[in-house]
Amino acid sequence: MKTKADRFGVVYSADGRQLLNCRNKKLREYTVKEGTEEIVEDAFSECECLEYILLPESLLTIGDSAFYDCFSLKSIMLPKSIKNIGKCAFGRCFVLEEINIDSANPNFTSVDNVLFSRDMTRIVQYAPGKPDSHYVIPNSITEIASYAFYSCCELKSVVVPDGVTKIDDMTFHYCKQLESVTIPTSVRAIGKCVFANCSNLKSIFIPKSVEKIGLGTFDYCWELKIRCEAESKPEGWDKSWNMTQCSVVWNAKS
Repeated sequence: MKTKADRFGVVYSADGRQLLNCRNKKLREYTVKEGTEEIVEDAFSECECLEYILLPESLLTIGDSAFYDCFSLKSIMLPKSIKNIGKCAFGRCFVLEEINIDSANPNFTSVDNVLFSRDMTRIVQYAPGKPDSHYVIPNSITEIASYAFYSCCELKSVVVPDGVTKIDDMTFHYCKQLESVTIPTSVRAIGKCVFANCSNLKSIFIPKSVEKIGLGTFDYCWELKIRCEAESKPEGWDKSWNMTQCSVVWNAKS
């Protein structure tokens, strides 16, 4: 692929539609060129000094991990054109307190710096740097996107509403201060590594409605006691669901 780099060290495809990479890891602020339709996977990853970025009205897609490890990014405004936001797009953006979006966007909406689908049935991204320690997911939500709360290090408790049927892969991974999560009886599946590296999580109750749990869901939760309403491990739970060998109590009532 033919590429071109601008004077800031940001590389685009020759036609200008894709932003491919930022070579300048010391970049502090940047305006993405109008006409750019996609910021590709990992494009600004490890740009630890990036504090401010202006996105164009032409932008349609932000790829997986596009801003991963942008430790200095404090806020972002998404344009009305945006259609797709990849997994872990803002992972480990520890001071990112504000995620806003143009009110005319037909696909997403932002409420208190939490990004949702426009119809408020899917939570897409909680701003990792939000200072709040407690969060109650709105009752309208039926789907939690993978990585939605990844690396949200200020959160201590989250309440998942009745109606959610799956907690997707990596949802709460690396939430270092997380102490409690309320899982409703509507949940049928918990994905892989959902609570991995939640080192402050000490107790969790898994209702018997949960038929599937993925690989490494509770990895590195060294002090966790898991209370399961089921009498024994359900067949659909991965054989390595508890690789860290957390304490498990079966036939628990709460």
